[in-house]
Amino acid sequence: MLSSIRLTNTGKIPLSLYCVGGLSLVLNFIECPLNCDSCPWESNISKRSARLIEFNPQVVVKLAKQYDVDIIFLHGAEPYNYISYDDVKRIKDESNVAIGLKTNPLIAKNNSRFTSIINFIDVALFEIVLNDDIELQTTSLMNIMHSSIAQFKHIEIAVVVMNNKNNLALINTLKNVINIIKKNDIPINIVPINNMYKVFDINLINRLREEHPLIQIPTADVFENASTICPRCKNMVIIRRDGIVYKVNINDIGKCIFCGYKLVNSMSKKLVKLPLDIPLV
Repeated sequence: MLSSIRLTNTGKIPLSLYCVGGLSLVLNFIECPLNCDSCPWESNISKRSARLIEFNPQVVVKLAKQYDVDIIFLHGAEPYNYISYDDVKRIKDESNVAIGLKTNPLIAKNNSRFTSIINFIDVALFEIVLNDDIELQTTSLMNIMHSSIAQFKHIEIAVVVMNNKNNLALINTLKNVINIIKKNDIPINIVPINNMYKVFDINLINRLREEHPLIQIPTADVFENASTICPRCKNMVIIRRDGIVYKVNINDIGKCIFCGYKLVNSMSKKLVKLPLDIPLV
């Protein structure tokens, strides 16, 4: 069920290496089947507690063109349960804008609606929530990553941290995710609930980056934690804080300006340095 359509920064989704510093039109859905106590996307609320919006592909296309966005992102509760294959195809064809989807692999696995809609998705953000189902989620992620579903798409991971009391669980989960994605340049975005950034000291982040350089907390209020480093030369290539990109050390063809390492396949139309989170509908 659709609860909001917002104009926001791509870093707030969060995406780290797709249309860096660009604009996104985010459609947020509610009544998530995971039913967590807290949720960074507010997708855990019920329809009785939210203002619902009728999903209209024509309105989505109009807004995408009006604001010249880089990506239309289907967010929150598993959106493919509420919109059809034909709707996504129509939006993609008429807007000529990339389509992104956030999904939890545990819910998506063996779901026929997911497997049909994913064919029209350009960007997949796989969510891993640190809860009692963490092992099932990582196993499901592994199965998806080893399937044809993951081919020819930009993929990022969002690890949602429910509390700040168990760093060991976070570290173990990140190591499991790193092992699943192997040596691929897939960003792992840590998403703490309730702005628990103090638990993530820069030494912890740096230790994790030794195993996988593309780990960051895009919405953190500390540059060192929020920014993205080059996997080869380890220089900061995306200077970020609070989901806002302030400087990009990547050239027009997506290469690190320091060492020439290819990092980004899709650049944003323009760098937006203002924090945006504007409800449009």
